[in-house]
Amino acid sequence: MGELRTRKRGKTWEYSFEGARIGGKRNPISKGAFRTKADAITAGTKAKAEYDQSSRVFKPSTISVADYLDYWFKNYVQKHLSYNTQRDYESKIRIHIKPFMGKYRLASLESDIIQLWVDDLKIKKGLSKSMISNALACLSGALNYAVQPRKYIKYNPCDYVKVPKVPINQDAQAKTDYILPLEE
Repeated sequence: MGELRTRKRGKTWEYSFEGARIGGKRNPISKGAFRTKADAITAGTKAKAEYDQSSRVFKPSTISVADYLDYWFKNYVQKHLSYNTQRDYESKIRIHIKPFMGKYRLASLESDIIQLWVDDLKIKKGLSKSMISNALACLSGALNYAVQPRKYIKYNPCDYVKVPKVPINQDAQAKTDYILPLEE
């Protein structure tokens, strides 16, 4: 695999480098339309490093989180998970995930946005810790599928999100912790 090359094509610049040979034939990788030579070198260096590291040029997905969740639900959840899990995930996606982060691009989704969503579930919606954990697990599963096998993103941003402590509602706990006396 050779070095990075640049050349001017009309009014724009292009970078290129050699990829792995396929069937004994050369496999050049190139991209153009850069305004300056420096822009082409910067983008080419990054693309070559990613190619050398993983043998695949990484292209961040421009799909929105809402569209990706629909894709994931149709192509993974409905094919591999049980009916009750499908219903549970569908309601979590529709009620909790899409309204808050469906507008973001999948490639720009970061841990801080997800942490704000988790905190919003606690503060504004008043959900229990187990409900917040389950909603986060649903999103994390979807993003794991985006990492591998889809390779839309490089890592799962849910890995760095912490579920906050949620105070226990004493009235609800009293109802669940009631122990019958022997007379009853």
